[in-house]
Amino acid sequence: MKPADAVLNNDQEVLKFLKDRFPVFHLSNIFLRDIQYGIQSYLKGRDLKVSYRLAEEIAREFVAKLEREKILRPIDGQTWMVNFEEFRKPLVKPAGAVPKVATAS
Repeated sequence: MKPADAVLNNDQEVLKFLKDRFPVFHLSNIFLRDIQYGIQSYLKGRDLKVSYRLAEEIAREFVAKLEREKILRPIDGQTWMVNFEEFRKPLVKPAGAVPKVATAS
């Protein structure tokens, strides 16, 4: 399998791989270099070595695909916002007032 196909045909798996290595959450930013290095790592784990240049090309193809799927929204040429509900952080309830304890009369 070609390295580009290994990434582009497994985009959900690659996204989860990136989330395990970088702080990737719903509505967070992600940068091209993080995607590129993550893809190099992902491919290395599949015994597919790629050069820096090829990893960047694959990263750009990967980003373009995720943009078409509305998973990544461009901010600039190097940064995207992640629009992936599955990566939403769990809500944390704010600390509130201490509840009153009933007293025995």
